[in-house]
Amino acid sequence: MGDTMNRVILGGLCLALSSLAMADVVGLRAGVSGWNAGVSGDVQSGPAPVDVESDLGFSDDPHVQAYVSLEHPVPLIPAVKLQFTSLDSEATGQLNQSFEGIAFDGATTTTADLTHADLLVYWELLDNVVSLDLGLQGKRVSGELVVTGTSGGDTAVASVDIDETVPLAYAAVGADLPLTGLGVYVSAAGVKYEDNQVLDLNAKVFYDIKLIGFELGWRELRLQLDDIEGMDADLAIGGPYAGINLHF
Repeated sequence: MGDTMNRVILGGLCLALSSLAMADVVGLRAGVSGWNAGVSGDVQSGPAPVDVESDLGFSDDPHVQAYVSLEHPVPLIPAVKLQFTSLDSEATGQLNQSFEGIAFDGATTTTADLTHADLLVYWELLDNVVSLDLGLQGKRVSGELVVTGTSGGDTAVASVDIDETVPLAYAAVGADLPLTGLGVYVSAAGVKYEDNQVLDLNAKVFYDIKLIGFELGWRELRLQLDDIEGMDADLAIGGPYAGINLHF
């Protein structure tokens, strides 16, 4: 009976130590940041491209990004990260050409919504002072582009709905400066098929203090879209961001 009890106690201690070790390498991180992003490029749904800056009047706007990630030590099972980006803007401009079959001839108000969510699954090939992640990223874009203006003296509205899910290849590298809490991180996700290309690029420096971290970075989203809901687009959306996160 004594040997059996000892084995039970020893087994319990081993299980508890194993759980503590597991807790040290399971990581949960959630963050939010403000992204000051500008847009450049053009869209086309007619005989000529429309410049989003000089024709529609878009410039830098503040947006919100948020994410939550879960990393663990279980082999073969990928880590998971969920991101959300609120990306909607309004601008006033002057358009004197056709868009979506409407011949605009004056002042316009345009609302653009490229709000999107990303689901990442990735494998941690390295996870110490230097980290290396490889995986897949699914980007779900659900939004619209609405141009309101005058055509022949009447008010006219042209609208393009955007509802796309795009799979991307994902890679990230990072490095920590030991004993300082400082580190750098760079990631890229992208895909190219036919005349379409999507790139999501991110670089940041971070500083972790116990459960709280701070981030400063630059993110750029590049879109080359061919005949998406009847519209072509060649856009670059990018700018600096600053944020805070909690990690356990």
